[in-house]
Amino acid sequence: MKLRENHMIESSDSHSTPRLRARALRGRLVLRLAFIIAVTSLSVLTSAAQTIDMTKIVFRRADPSVAPDSADAKPRTIYIAGEKYTRVESEPDPVKHTHMLIVTQRA
Repeated sequence: MKLRENHMIESSDSHSTPRLRARALRGRLVLRLAFIIAVTSLSVLTSAAQTIDMTKIVFRRADPSVAPDSADAKPRTIYIAGEKYTRVESEPDPVKHTHMLIVTQRA
């Protein structure tokens, strides 16, 4: 009789183990899919929110009071990104050994 009870227990375990494994596998698959969907939706939202137009302006002072070879007569470049970011840069000044660069971010 003990043999039969052990045999019955083993057979009932052997039938429930594949079911439990399949259920656990489905649960892991669902969690992985949920994670992939969450990451994808976050990346779509952040990429859509970060679309910023940038404007580049290059200008030069043309004034009789400015010497043509001076640093003031060299071109300056302004980059404007949206309403928040600005960058102003000038060419290096070999006389004063300076190179102007201004970067701003409005809050």
